Amino acid sequence: MKYLFYVSAILFFCISFETFAQCNSYFPLREGMEWEYGSFSPKGKLQGKQQMKVSKYDASANGFDATLDVQLYDKKGKKIHDSKLDMTCDGGTLLYDMRQFIPAEQMEAMKNYEIQIEAENLEYPSSLSPGQSLKDGSITLTVTGSPIAMTITVNIVDRKVESEESVDTPAGTFKAMKISSKSIVKSKMGINMTREFQSMDWLVEDVGMVKSETFRNDKSMGYSALTKRN
Repeated sequence: MKYLFYVSAILFFCISFETFAQCNSYFPLREGMEWEYGSFSPKGKLQGKQQMKVSKYDASANGFDATLDVQLYDKKGKKIHDSKLDMTCDGGTLLYDMRQFIPAEQMEAMKNYEIQIEAENLEYPSSLSPGQSLKDGSITLTVTGSPIAMTITVNIVDRKVESEESVDTPAGTFKAMKISSKSIVKSKMGINMTREFQSMDWLVEDVGMVKSETFRNDKSMGYSALTKRN
């Protein structure tokens, strides 16, 4: 559940504001924007929340570089993690840093060791349509200098725009593009472990990601949804 909570939080990085020039209309950003998402159980019980704010935004001729401050809270309102999320948009394509898909507790456990990273970032084009396939993303972390050799690999594959449909969230009802994908998480810390998840994300033009649901063995593990925006 911790993996789901973390990944759901980092996936929710965009929200609507008044219309202004953007690199990619599915990811409108500007400095100072704030919003909140809730993490819910499969039955809709609140499990925690994520608060985000655009702390830095640098526009360029072809797009932007942005930094988001992310704060995670448990269901009792206690803060459990602070992090930053870097985003780049270039020529209409949003590049999403795959380093954000490594769970926070694992990064904390490895902070005193040397880490080597190899990554292929996720890409979101400026135009989406049902049936469209999207580029895969991957990241491999190799940790040296620790008592036990550690390697973590995350592959996000089979990304596809499934359909355009209406989706309900606490912040309202939206007409969204539904995107499916599969995540394969492999970790080696003395023993080898592999976990596979399926995801459905709902992306809205001029709004961003409004909902994401994660499945394992075709059973929902929970979902995150937009609850507040400024």
